[in-house]
Amino acid sequence: QEYVPIVEKPIYITSSKIKCVLHTSGDFNATRDWCNAGASIDVRVNVAQMRSVQSATSDGFTPDAKIVRFTVDADKPGTGIHLVNELQQDHSWFQSWANRRTYIGPFASSYDLWVKPVSGYTPKKARDLPQNENKNYQHRDTYGYSIGINGKVGAEVNKDGPKVGGEVSGSFTYNYSKTLVFDTKDYRINNRSSLSDFDISFEREFGECDELRRQELGCYFTAAHWGSGWVFDKTKFNPISYSNFKPNYDVLYEAPVSETGVTDFEMGVKLNYRARFGTVLPSALFSVYGSAGSSTNSSTVKQRIRIDWNHPLFEAEAHVTLQSLSNNDLCLDVYGENGDKTVAGGSVNGWSCHGSWNQVWGLDKEERYRSRVASDRCLTVNADKTLTVEQCGANLAQKWYWEGDKLISRYVDGSNTRYLLNIVGGRNVQVTPENEANQARWKPTLQQVKL
Repeated sequence: QEYVPIVEKPIYITSSKIKCVLHTSGDFNATRDWCNAGASIDVRVNVAQMRSVQSATSDGFTPDAKIVRFTVDADKPGTGIHLVNELQQDHSWFQSWANRRTYIGPFASSYDLWVKPVSGYTPKKARDLPQNENKNYQHRDTYGYSIGINGKVGAEVNKDGPKVGGEVSGSFTYNYSKTLVFDTKDYRINNRSSLSDFDISFEREFGECDELRRQELGCYFTAAHWGSGWVFDKTKFNPISYSNFKPNYDVLYEAPVSETGVTDFEMGVKLNYRARFGTVLPSALFSVYGSAGSSTNSSTVKQRIRIDWNHPLFEAEAHVTLQSLSNNDLCLDVYGENGDKTVAGGSVNGWSCHGSWNQVWGLDKEERYRSRVASDRCLTVNADKTLTVEQCGANLAQKWYWEGDKLISRYVDGSNTRYLLNIVGGRNVQVTPENEANQARWKPTLQQVKL
């Protein structure tokens, strides 16, 4: 598996047993549930969080930024909006074929979807798709976004991470692409987004006159008194208008690397639906078929997700565990203090390898191993040769370098002794003089980070 430090999490915007309460006729004096409590909204939003480091390639520059990407892919399971299995077309009142009232519905007049920051830090959108398109937009679009990743091309999860200067300061470009398939039939795409808010609507482009079986000079047509046809043409309603609409979108936000606050994002879906009413009225020579208004309503479902821009997943360095090669199952682990693993001064020792954040580290350009328990915690050698995580600084006690499978501290105490990371007994890990370090073989192992 290729090492790509992108954390993805699905968020489900879902609601079932939705009622569609609309008027029963053009008299607008009574209502009923046209969906029999069977409508549903089920939209799966893939939320991807990542850090991009600045790099320059033949394809251009990648940003130095913290990034969050929201994608709805119609091809993924769990995405669809449903009103009814079949449109209802019938009479609400009938005297004769020449004098009657009809209806057709329910169908979606529009599907609205949005992503917007609602509290905390307000990031700016870097991009959003799709753009405005006319109805019958049929296209397979691949949207790529290039990020810079600390490390080397071809690096794999559970293989060796960076050790030396070129690997630590190096980066490569990864094109994080998504392919979305659009087939909007009767719906045009209206992108109403602003600087920070993503707001898109799939809007039915047919009006009431377009939905008649035919038109004459105005929004009506005529037929013989004995004609038994409907006012509206049911074949003009594609199944995506009532049975199963699958939306697509892709929106990307960037925050500066200095941002350490939080953002609460709201993701929502609004289903706007309608029933159309028609009349057949007799005249001297023929019956007149025409529209007699409509009844509208809507259902809205929302979800929220909090993005913590200070989360260690946004750190620039490659994520690794420091795994012992002198013990079958031991990794360098931040124990913390009094149950708090994020506190400065928290102890560090060995523990069975589990890959959680308190076992994940990143080697920066200053030769420091930065713990992922918090944004400013570096592996530090103390005077008694024990290990803790402290605020990162320029102290030699926080600097490390590799010689083969030995991790050596630049800590100096006047004895002209080199100190190696070493297991001194059981799970107890300290630094030990080189000539006494007999369990001092280690490897940095790349990790695919998770929330």
